[in-house]
Amino acid sequence: MMNIRFPSDWIAAARDAFARLAENPWALFVVLLAFNTLSRPYSGITHDTRLYSGQVLNHLESGAYGDDLFFRYGSQDEYSLFSHLAAPVINVFGLALGFFLIYLVSKTLLIWSMMRIVHALVPNRTASTLALLYCMVTTIHYAGLRMMNVHESFVTPRMLAIALVLIGLDSILRGRPIWSLAIIAFALAVHPLMAFGGLLVWSGYYSWKLFGFRKLAGAVFIAGAGVAAILAYEPFGKRCFGEMDDSWRLTIMGASPFNFPSVWARDDWWYLAIQLAIGSAVVWKYWEVDQEKARFVVVLIAVTCLGAIGTVLAEQLPYALLFQGQPYRAMWMLAFLHIGFACWLFVEGSQHAFAPVRLAATALLAYLCYYDGLPVEMYFPIFVWPFLLLALRGLEREPRDPAWFTHSIQLSLIAGGVLWLIYKLVVLTQGLAALMELHPETRALVEVFLRNTGPVVMCVVLAWILVRMGAPLSRRAIWLTGAACLLLQTAFLALPETDLYREHCTRYRGDLDDIRATLNKERDPSQPLPTVYSNLGCLDYIWIDLHSKSYFDWWQAGGFMFRRDTAMEGQRRACLVAPFEVERYRKLKHELSEGEKHSIGRFFNTDFDQVKLSEDDLAKLCQEPSLDYIVIEQKFDGLFHSQHGRLFLYRCRQVRTTLGLPEPRPVNAVATASRVP
Repeated sequence: MMNIRFPSDWIAAARDAFARLAENPWALFVVLLAFNTLSRPYSGITHDTRLYSGQVLNHLESGAYGDDLFFRYGSQDEYSLFSHLAAPVINVFGLALGFFLIYLVSKTLLIWSMMRIVHALVPNRTASTLALLYCMVTTIHYAGLRMMNVHESFVTPRMLAIALVLIGLDSILRGRPIWSLAIIAFALAVHPLMAFGGLLVWSGYYSWKLFGFRKLAGAVFIAGAGVAAILAYEPFGKRCFGEMDDSWRLTIMGASPFNFPSVWARDDWWYLAIQLAIGSAVVWKYWEVDQEKARFVVVLIAVTCLGAIGTVLAEQLPYALLFQGQPYRAMWMLAFLHIGFACWLFVEGSQHAFAPVRLAATALLAYLCYYDGLPVEMYFPIFVWPFLLLALRGLEREPRDPAWFTHSIQLSLIAGGVLWLIYKLVVLTQGLAALMELHPETRALVEVFLRNTGPVVMCVVLAWILVRMGAPLSRRAIWLTGAACLLLQTAFLALPETDLYREHCTRYRGDLDDIRATLNKERDPSQPLPTVYSNLGCLDYIWIDLHSKSYFDWWQAGGFMFRRDTAMEGQRRACLVAPFEVERYRKLKHELSEGEKHSIGRFFNTDFDQVKLSEDDLAKLCQEPSLDYIVIEQKFDGLFHSQHGRLFLYRCRQVRTTLGLPEPRPVNAVATASRVP
């Protein structure tokens, strides 16, 4: 059966250029690195890096942060080697440079491992290159509410663990069982939750290979029946897995709703269904030609389904360990690999002589172009489609292009992606003032523009460059590209650390430097670190900029899942600081949806639209025995200790004296709460 030709010679040349690029691993690696650097440069200490930086600092400073809410009752740091591995690097190079070096190593290893596994599973080199480029630019999310991503622009042990697991999976496909198990075991030590799915894939694959499908299915059935019996008998199940009562579970839901599949969006389930469908199509495609790879993909699909089912059960059952294990973490592997599978099916299906196959390939292209987008994006390809339809069909009796219908749709999807980028850049530029209010740092503002380039435009730009070049990348071009990537990443590290940037390109960093100097004057170095509350919404402001313990920050709620004591005390503090936190969000209320306002009110156990910050709230907070200072933007005349630019520093003891309040008594709200390992 003959294949359909491409709609233009340029597209055929681009296909060949992508295939040639895959033949040179070093050239492909630096191109991937360049794409990832341009679209998602290093973000510094942000997001979950805040938590891990605190863990490393606490490790290096001999538990100086031990009385912080995040560490007081124990943290997830106890289950990972990350702090132990990172501490020597941070001790030598400092926190900022040390984390940057860890990021470079982790990102390099991740890109290399992605190349290996995609090339092993996607035989079409045009499709594998396209898939890898796509993954460098877009967000590869998995599970619910798009909170978890496969690759990140900041440091967490997740990225290193994912890279190690991918190396282990690639070793499985290359017939190295011992080496693959050793790599996955190391990944388990770095981040057990992210690596456990890889261990299940290894176990399922080799059990099937050694014992056959029937014996494996029988063993899985018996093991499943045993686990079901344990889970069904609650007294024994609670002894095995610990108990998570309703109050603890509700606190976690308020802090981290993405752990609860009952609140996942409908799109999350459709996204999972599409992954499973694409994976199943690849199994069918491989079954007759390479049963080893077909077996691997079947096991991968089974582990993904097990993760989804386990997540649903974990929410419904009263067991702590099952919920803390976060079974949805196993879903990241198919979430990543299905992109390579989709590109493979699209590239080969687009040239198929059978029209329904071409239409299916077109649907895959639409999915790849807009799976992480907004419904409004589809208006752009719909607008340009009639023009392309007419251009490819023509007005003659015989069409100019035999596959004019599917080709016109495919080209309109690409053109729509380009028009969508132009539209987004115009909207972002017009709304620059609102963006500056949302992002207090210039670096974060730049990242918003860079991350909105999108995979469609980036792939088209690279195709144009490769076709214009004609010849493969020279060794000199490879080295220059790699050096440019390193230089750009270093700029995103170094510039935010300069005094000029901190003073003029951030909203609070310069003021925080002044506050830290004030705190250092009032504290003897032999005394414990002070405890500070701030409603600025950045935990690193307290832990790093002020070198203090944090009284409360929403980011600390990430530890609610692992300790009931942390959850109960954290919820108590959340209710106490609710007026301060809502006051911060109220400045952004025009950017918040009603659902987001509801989530904020639920977490802080208050009414978003009714609560108002007052002097009484400040007085009540200052009576907390463990709190020393408050740093906020709100001014209460006669009570603040000092003003530093936009920020006001309140000394709790001074506030109590001014208002004639009694000295606080110790609070032990969780004294009777049981610890859950």
